[in-house]
Amino acid sequence: MLKKSVVFGELSAESLRGIAEKVDEVEFKEDEIICKEGDPGDRMYVMISGNATVLQDMGWGQRELKRLETGDIFGEMALISGEKRSATVKALEPAICLQLDKESFLTALDEDPHLAQIVARLLTVRLTTTDRQTADDLMAAHRALILSLANLAETRDPDTGAHLFRTRSYCALLVEKIADHPEYAHDLYDGFVEGIYHVSPLHDIGKVAIPDSILLKPGRLSDDEYEIVKMHTTAGGRSLKLVLEQSPEGIFLMAYNICLYHHERWDGKGYPEQLKGKDIPVEARIMAIADVYDVLLSKRVYKQPMAYTAAYGELRKNSGGQFDPTLIDIMLEHRDEFRQIHERFQDE
Repeated sequence: MLKKSVVFGELSAESLRGIAEKVDEVEFKEDEIICKEGDPGDRMYVMISGNATVLQDMGWGQRELKRLETGDIFGEMALISGEKRSATVKALEPAICLQLDKESFLTALDEDPHLAQIVARLLTVRLTTTDRQTADDLMAAHRALILSLANLAETRDPDTGAHLFRTRSYCALLVEKIADHPEYAHDLYDGFVEGIYHVSPLHDIGKVAIPDSILLKPGRLSDDEYEIVKMHTTAGGRSLKLVLEQSPEGIFLMAYNICLYHHERWDGKGYPEQLKGKDIPVEARIMAIADVYDVLLSKRVYKQPMAYTAAYGELRKNSGGQFDPTLIDIMLEHRDEFRQIHERFQDE
């Protein structure tokens, strides 16, 4: 089994026997975590019975990357590179693994020059990916900045709480659910779900332009005050347009569309441009549902939170009027998963 690994595959039979003497047999129960994303890579494993799933945290939940079966080897690259684990491995049934810890691995390197050469070659290949890693780190910084800017608008309203975290998770989940639907095939592209997860918190960034006397008013807004609040869409759109002029990338176009159009309605009676139906960018249609769903379930100075069943009824009532009816059908079909997100991110 060890010979299947990129690390040990070139070793002689004698060297493999030496490695085999250093491994321990460990057992895992069903649903037990074998190794966890973010933990130090201090050991590698060979699956000798059972099967497991490899999961990666995407922010809005875990995504399965692949399944592991008898004979599969995992954890060796984290062990070699010293990096933290990039994914979680969980047993799907009672499983048995062979385990090689870091101390035993280092001993094997001292004992076998050929193994040391293989590891040196693998690390060299690893170093050639540092440019990509640097780009990933820069993107992570951009994402943190986006959330910080979005939070700037939200912190002016003490009622919003975990609204940003919930709505971006609703958006990402809904995109995943429509990914295979023929009606949206031409709208989605690689990276769409990650993109909407990271830029949807900017949907109300234009609220920084709204006076506190109106934004934080505890009572009902006058018609004139409501017209001023509606200006947050165009204010946000103007801000993102400036970004687009400097960096015309797809993710910033998505952010622009969400800021400007998330209050448009399917029936054409929304604002600011009275777009109708599929003329409204799909990311804005998704954001509209996520935003209203969360507001319905949230306490505000002017209202109490709705129960889940009442909120679902309100969404259904406005399907085809305020909202894309197909998106509403799909969302309500998976309502339990949306409810889990709401329960996960509660206001403090």
